[in-house]
Amino acid sequence: MDQVAAFVSALIYIFVIIDPFASLPLFLTLTSKHNEKELRRTARDAVLIAGAIALVFLFAGNLILSVLSVDFKSFRIGGGIVLGLLGLETVLGFQFSKNNRDEKSAITTLIATPLLTGPGLITALIIMVGEQGYAIPLAATLVALFLSWAVLDNAAKILRITGHQPISIVAKVMGLFLLAIGVGYIKSAVGF
Repeated sequence: MDQVAAFVSALIYIFVIIDPFASLPLFLTLTSKHNEKELRRTARDAVLIAGAIALVFLFAGNLILSVLSVDFKSFRIGGGIVLGLLGLETVLGFQFSKNNRDEKSAITTLIATPLLTGPGLITALIIMVGEQGYAIPLAATLVALFLSWAVLDNAAKILRITGHQPISIVAKVMGLFLLAIGVGYIKSAVGF
C-alpha cells in the first residue's frame, strides 16, 4: 500500500475510533452553562489533553506492553474485545461502565478521556505502530484530533443545523465500524 493510501486508511480508522460525533450531545450537555468563549476553550483543551495522552501511547505503548510483560497478540485480542464493546455501546446505546460525568471541574478531562482518547484509540495506536512504524499513525492522529477539535469547536452550530437525530445516526454507523474493527483485531490475532 502506498504512503498516501496508508495515511488515508489510518486517518479514517483513527477518526472512527475517536468519533467526535458521539461526544457531541454529552459535550453540549456538560458545557451548557458555558458561554461561546468557554465552550471553545473547553473543546481546545480537551483535544490538547486527548492529543497528549495519544502521543504518550503512540510513542511509549510498546514499551509499556514490554514492561507489563504483555505480548502483542494478547494485547490485540484484549484490544479487539474493548473496541468491540465500545462499538456495541455506541450502536445499542448502553454503557458497560459508569463514569461520573456530572462534575463541572472534570468536564475537560472527561471529554479528553475516555471520550476522545480512550482504550479504543490507545489500542489502535499501539497496534498501528507495531505494524506501520510511527510516521503514518502520528500524522493520522494529529489530523484526526484536528478534525475532532473542529467538530467540538463548532458543536452548537452543528447541532443547530442538523438536530440530534443525524448526529445519533452518524455515531451509530461509526460504532458499527468500531465493532467490526474489534472483530478484525481478534480474528487476526487468532489466525483467521
